[in-house]
Amino acid sequence: MTAAMMTDLSCLSCQVRMVSDVITAHLGQQPERAQAAMRCALRLLAEADLDQPPPQIAGLVQRGIRHLVGPDPYRAYKDRSTALALDLLPRLRTRLAAAVDPLALALRLAAAGNLIDAGVHGTLPEAAICTALDTVDHRDLDPEGVAGFVQAAATAERILYLADNAGELVLDRLLIEVLGPQRVTLVLRGAPILNDATREDLAASGIPADWTVLDNGHDAPGTVLAQCRPQLRQAFAAADLVISKGQGNYETLSGCGRPVFFLFTVKCAAIAGRTGLPIGSPVASFAVDF
Repeated sequence: MTAAMMTDLSCLSCQVRMVSDVITAHLGQQPERAQAAMRCALRLLAEADLDQPPPQIAGLVQRGIRHLVGPDPYRAYKDRSTALALDLLPRLRTRLAAAVDPLALALRLAAAGNLIDAGVHGTLPEAAICTALDTVDHRDLDPEGVAGFVQAAATAERILYLADNAGELVLDRLLIEVLGPQRVTLVLRGAPILNDATREDLAASGIPADWTVLDNGHDAPGTVLAQCRPQLRQAFAAADLVISKGQGNYETLSGCGRPVFFLFTVKCAAIAGRTGLPIGSPVASFAVDF
């Protein structure tokens, strides 16, 4: 297995776009504060260690401008995404109930839900999300990866599910229900970052109060184990199966030294080059560094 992903030069333009989007949305009518926030962000980017995975740099930069743009600048988008996913939920449950293989369909839906990503797509149109969910049966998943997952899930007593984004969390909920929530620990971000899911998104997503939930104690849009709370690191080491949702978790956990099942959608050229899969491809695999 290869080392965790370093930041490619192409990632920097994405970082600048993310910062520009959030500054424009919240400070567009305040040019002096907007310029101050952009200067701060660019200074942090210029000084960042590119040997780190992109989510660590995103966390650093977003943290640096948070005092200007607000503590949870993507809250409105997170709420809209969750509302959309909940509107679709009854129809998705009907599809699962009629599926010959509910686990395979739940995997496909969870992978498609990973498109709800403000970090890469900005505010993706709702129609695009609906189309992705409606067409999951026509999107290829790696047969070996799915078979390996089914085998691992059949015997796992302790499953650690590393969630990614709000809205997407509703699709994760479906997969966890199929797996059996009594053996799953759901992991969220420790503080707001982009549109990633935090404890504030639990109730709105319909997550039952009796599910086991941890937050990782950190605010990067990924899972940087060295910076996560000890309880998360212990759960990670003890899990029989780790499910890693999202590109940010892949960027920070590939090469972590233990098998991890990565479930996400390829969203940029850097990840396409690393995995050998075209942009837009779903990934469901224990090994994505081909």
